[in-house]
Amino acid sequence: MWTKDGIIEAIQRCAEANGGVPLGRSKFLNATGIKESDWIGKYWPRWSDAVRAAGYEPNIRQPKIAADELFAYVVTVWRELGHFPTTPELRIDARNREGAPSKTTLRTRFGTMADLRAAVTAFAIQSGDDDLPGLDPADARRDSAGSTEHRAEPQAKVGYVYLFKSGPFYKIGRSNSPARRRAEIGSLLPEVLETLHVISTDDPVGIERYWHQRFDSMRERGEWFRLDAAAIKAFKRRKFM
Repeated sequence: MWTKDGIIEAIQRCAEANGGVPLGRSKFLNATGIKESDWIGKYWPRWSDAVRAAGYEPNIRQPKIAADELFAYVVTVWRELGHFPTTPELRIDARNREGAPSKTTLRTRFGTMADLRAAVTAFAIQSGDDDLPGLDPADARRDSAGSTEHRAEPQAKVGYVYLFKSGPFYKIGRSNSPARRRAEIGSLLPEVLETLHVISTDDPVGIERYWHQRFDSMRERGEWFRLDAAAIKAFKRRKFM
């Protein structure tokens, strides 16, 4: 018979093997053989309570990714590569970047790569990312007749919540252009300021507040924190919020 501590240890073990993310009840059953009858009504009324007892937050079913989030992802890859990504480059990036949408998702939602480039270019210009290498405003006007999803779906203004590191300190803030913000702040610091991660969001104020409150116990001063490895890993797991 499974004890409460034994089930908690199994949840933690499976979560560690799954990149720090707890399994859902069905996958947990398949991985461990621990049935609902071993815990439900005995130790916890719901699976989410068992997950919390093991020190994790329950998984939340992710809604369909909005068009602006997909565009923001492509903009990020574009800036990192120094050119608009090709199909193979998006495929490779999607395999290596946690939380990235697949190339198939992009193609299904927005058609050809030419359609995607037109939509992303229009989005980048609207969002203030008009300094992307090789960006041509004319591409946005090449989005001709047809009824692809990105024409019907409104494009929300996207901002970013960033995680910078300078020496032993970490800064969590928000900006429409993290690269520009890093340059501004870095010029005032004695040590190199590096970008560890950036989250795209249509609610930068709210998402910034969320991370500030979550890491409040590690706050050093203002937006500067002394984060541990677990906190950094938690922040870097999120690509879009």
